[in-house]
Amino acid sequence: MKVFISISLLFPASILFGQPEIWKVYNSASTNLPDNKITEVIIDKNNNKWIGSQEGLVLFDGQNWKTFTTKNSLLPSNKILSILEIKNNIWVGSNSGLIKIINRKIKEIITIENSILPSNKIRKIVKDKNENIWLATEKGLVRYDGDNWKVINKKNTKIKNDNFISLTIDKNNNIWAGTNNGLLYINKKSTKEYNTKNSPLPDNHIWSLAVDNNNTKWIGTKKGLVYLSEDKWIVYTNKNSDLPSNTINSIASDDYDRIWIGTQDGISSFDGKEWKLYKANKQKMNHYSIYIDSKDNKWIGTEKALLVLNQDGVSKQTNKLNGKTTFNTTNDINNNNTKISYFLPSATKVRIKLYTFCGEEISTIFEERNLKGQHQFYYNTEHLSSGTYFCQFQADESKQMQKIVVMK
Repeated sequence: MKVFISISLLFPASILFGQPEIWKVYNSASTNLPDNKITEVIIDKNNNKWIGSQEGLVLFDGQNWKTFTTKNSLLPSNKILSILEIKNNIWVGSNSGLIKIINRKIKEIITIENSILPSNKIRKIVKDKNENIWLATEKGLVRYDGDNWKVINKKNTKIKNDNFISLTIDKNNNIWAGTNNGLLYINKKSTKEYNTKNSPLPDNHIWSLAVDNNNTKWIGTKKGLVYLSEDKWIVYTNKNSDLPSNTINSIASDDYDRIWIGTQDGISSFDGKEWKLYKANKQKMNHYSIYIDSKDNKWIGTEKALLVLNQDGVSKQTNKLNGKTTFNTTNDINNNNTKISYFLPSATKVRIKLYTFCGEEISTIFEERNLKGQHQFYYNTEHLSSGTYFCQFQADESKQMQKIVVMK
């Protein structure tokens, strides 16, 4: 519910309060999506959304929907498994080959017939520091530098399984790849396989992989989430953490040192100390992929819809880059904390002040020049008495107000 409150002459304009909507749902009933089972989502440099489904590849530019299928395009298969943008080109992995898209048009189809690809099933596409393309296929890993192909599989490397499901590259340009028989690590000098017998892995089904800003490897298995940093392993399950499910389908890291985990029963976030659970509905459903955009919106591919999640409230303009300054507060009453977040379209000085409900100034919480982009921090309210306060945000000509609630 939206409530308008007018308080004292210090704040002459009405102020809009209320809980923001944290979910936005796209499905075949409300949009031109051809299917509700969404396997992958990315947003390119021009802010176009590329959406993979079981019934085709979808391009959404914010206003128009375009679906590529085997019937209306050169698409070799409607089952889209992975998508990546490299050097302004879109690369798409399908059940029947690798697709290269230039300027929104399919320009090339790469298969086992016209290349040394070991398989047409391209489950994952990633890029390394040199912008070489790496592919996870059901018959090996493939590296492509734009001219030359290299295949890593059982035929030329001493590995036990080359049916790859997941793939990522760490900050040191090392390769991490997952199969249903364990985890493969490849660097310039050696190759190593991890499984339940020689490592703390809780299960050999490695379905998702991610690397965060600290070069920590996050490993999603069928029986839990694994933290791997240097030689330190930590296994998280629903018994020693707040994970809603031990089946980890997808993992992504954001710019605030949080990990986002897609499971069979919701999305969890973890910042190293605190777990939070987000569910769009009460029903269980698989969350196959997570893409985090520049405005901290999480684009989530599930088996029932494409979801957009933002715990501060999904922007009304998720289809466009927001050129306006935004300001939000999120109260964590149980922990005496308020999360303060804001977006700046350009570098500017920011001033955040705290006022009583009657408009008396208490203190300046923050005053500093900030760079363009999304910012956030946590304000401890333990020193405040129970009640409602107002937080005033000012950046250039933008002045906004949000409330802070304290309960003890």
